[in-house]
Amino acid sequence: MAKLSIQEVLKFAVQLERRGLVFFREWAEKADLDEVKMFFSMLGDEEEEHVEVFLKLSEQVKDGSPQYKGNERFHEFFESFSRDVMYNNKVFNKAKTLNQAFELAKKQERDVQLFYSELKKFVDKSYHNVIDRIVSEEQDHYRKIDDLQKKLKFPSLDPPQRTSL
Repeated sequence: MAKLSIQEVLKFAVQLERRGLVFFREWAEKADLDEVKMFFSMLGDEEEEHVEVFLKLSEQVKDGSPQYKGNERFHEFFESFSRDVMYNNKVFNKAKTLNQAFELAKKQERDVQLFYSELKKFVDKSYHNVIDRIVSEEQDHYRKIDDLQKKLKFPSLDPPQRTSL
């Protein structure tokens, strides 16, 4: 199985985080409750920080990072996944209510966690800690979204979390 370079993985992470940033900023503008506006704004800011973290990580590992020819089938899958599943306009438009936005955000955070967990199969083991860090950031977002949803007493439609694809 061909391996991806850690730079390729971090490039994917940056793309996903940027899409999340747009989603959270849009909902910060749409929300009526100040607490929710601030919350989505904060998540957008965190997504922006994640972009910076992943760009810095990419620079740190650039020198001396083993380079592998990327798996073309995986790259095609990622492009399809990021275009069709993760934070795109078609997906954005499905969320018409605040509760739907919470549910969509949780689903997206969970999906990206699973995606990154599976991605470790394509990355040299010496960089699994970088992938684990990305997953940890996404888990933190999921918990924050779920906590606010519960605090506001919105019903969760979320099924129990899976741990692998």
